[in-house]
Amino acid sequence: MKVTLDVTAGPNTGERFIFTESDTFLVGRSRKAHLRLNKKDDLFISRTHFILEIRRNICYITDINSTNGTLVNDKRIDRAELHDDDEITIGNTKILVHIDQDDTQRYHYVFCSACKENVDHEVDESVPQNEREFMAYTCRSCRALEEERKVSKKHTDSHKHYTCVSCNTDMTDAANYDGRAAEFEDSIYLCTNCEWKWRTKTPTFEAGDAYVVLSIIGRGAMGTVYKVVEVNTRRVYALKRVNIDGKKNSSGLKLFAREMEIQSRLNHKNLIKYLDRGEAGNMPFLVSEFMPGGDLGKLIKMTLKGPLPPQYACKIIIQVLNGLQFIHLNGYVHRDLKPSNFLLNRAYTDTGLTIKITDYGLAKSYEEAGNSLYDFTQTGTFGGSLMFLSPEQITNYKFVKPPSDIYSVGVSLYYMLTAKYTVKYPPESSRSGKKWRHPLDMVLEDAPIPILERNKDLPDALAAVVDKSVTKDEYKRFQSASEFREALCEAIDGL
Repeated sequence: MKVTLDVTAGPNTGERFIFTESDTFLVGRSRKAHLRLNKKDDLFISRTHFILEIRRNICYITDINSTNGTLVNDKRIDRAELHDDDEITIGNTKILVHIDQDDTQRYHYVFCSACKENVDHEVDESVPQNEREFMAYTCRSCRALEEERKVSKKHTDSHKHYTCVSCNTDMTDAANYDGRAAEFEDSIYLCTNCEWKWRTKTPTFEAGDAYVVLSIIGRGAMGTVYKVVEVNTRRVYALKRVNIDGKKNSSGLKLFAREMEIQSRLNHKNLIKYLDRGEAGNMPFLVSEFMPGGDLGKLIKMTLKGPLPPQYACKIIIQVLNGLQFIHLNGYVHRDLKPSNFLLNRAYTDTGLTIKITDYGLAKSYEEAGNSLYDFTQTGTFGGSLMFLSPEQITNYKFVKPPSDIYSVGVSLYYMLTAKYTVKYPPESSRSGKKWRHPLDMVLEDAPIPILERNKDLPDALAAVVDKSVTKDEYKRFQSASEFREALCEAIDGL
């Protein structure tokens, strides 16, 4: 999809902006805006007025709670999908939108989902371009290695026993049905007799013959997570049903499937394992290991109702950084790191606690499929999640690099140590009935509050590390997960 913006009225008349791939476009008086409008020339423009999200097959416009509003075809909007020949008006400025959906001339090379090498020569030339674009292809060499791995996995520890989490019935035979029980040492099992105890009355959906849906774990911007049990192994898994409508967006469905195929090959002790994928009700779902300890966001907000002890929080983040380093070394940026995406293998008070990152790869595939991570209501349903977003993910979308993830992990550590965000969110104005501030505006414009102002009891060395990790200037942050981890280990030495 090609999107062209022509400024047809106002002080910037004649300027043109062209987009041929996914990007963001910020308009306003801020120095961070891509189209910067001078207040002297147009008094009706806010610092951060509106943002465009250009995705592979759709274009959204979101007003950032501007003072004088954003109009599309003379109608004031909060958020809307843009179409060909739409006209955007803000103050004295008018912008004509042209959208060309023709993408048939692009040649799509095929890369191995495992080794990432160009394997176009292995793919039959008769495969059309629209299918090549979404192929989740594994080359011959990697397929051979995969077969060897499967054979070796069959030699599992036959002496280990597994029991039903509810009644302690022996589940060893079922657990070893797929020969993978040893891979999932933290998994729980549920016998058929106890299944009804775990099923809720909440309306669910059918996930095919392989899984029984038990209950809803949670909802987020990208979809709904369910607790399920696999019929054959009786192993409890997490199933995320993603908000991509396959009927309306078949290409997005294919792209999502390809990305999940690639991500399933990343294997690290601090990353959640992706195990399966499918479709239910025109929407894709992915199946991953279930972590009985829940997520850090709920631990802080609902269980502890306050911050974590510094040493405990830092040990958790060190594990997160180990997993993140592996993601980065494999050429990926997570893009959606936050406490709710850090999962615990057991209760936080137990020894042997392991933290695993979830949703790696999902954020990018979700956006590339034509959806938005910025989609939330004015009441702030997902506003808190935006507080972990780096500024450059808004202003430099196409070229987001590992320091963006470093920022998100830093904000997560800040939140774990204070139970507060780095800025005043929700802002006082939203509670007093005054003008509501958009979270994206706060991410871009508000400087982080030094963490010692939130928690004066923290060691100075630790505070310095946290403050460096959450600076808005990406070049002043830690540049890698390993650099952040080393500084953190040094800061907590002796705690």
